[in-house]
Amino acid sequence: DPTPSPTPAPTASPAPDGGGSDPCFPAAALVSLAAEAEPVRIDSLRLGDVVATGLADKPSAPVFFFTHKDAERVYPFVRLHTADGGAIALSGSHYIFVNGKLTVAGFVKAGDELERADG
Repeated sequence: DPTPSPTPAPTASPAPDGGGSDPCFPAAALVSLAAEAEPVRIDSLRLGDVVATGLADKPSAPVFFFTHKDAERVYPFVRLHTADGGAIALSGSHYIFVNGKLTVAGFVKAGDELERADG
């Protein structure tokens, strides 16, 4: 069973465009493009790129918005670890599937089960 242990992990995170809230993921996070075999860094995405969502009812979606583009600012992230060695870093206010439902990442606790796009 996956066992997350959330811990804040401040990470410099540039993300295109200047908004008023923290970015959802660190700039170095990897995402899968719908048409590419290899994942790419979030900070290399462009508006209109089509990313894989991992959702059965909507397997891909275009990038239509960025919240930040500030390479000098440091943002706090929650890092969730699984028993099988997986990990994800994201903002504490971002939603993630946990125990079969959408949950705010900052509320995930040890023993919760994270749902992965690859099963």
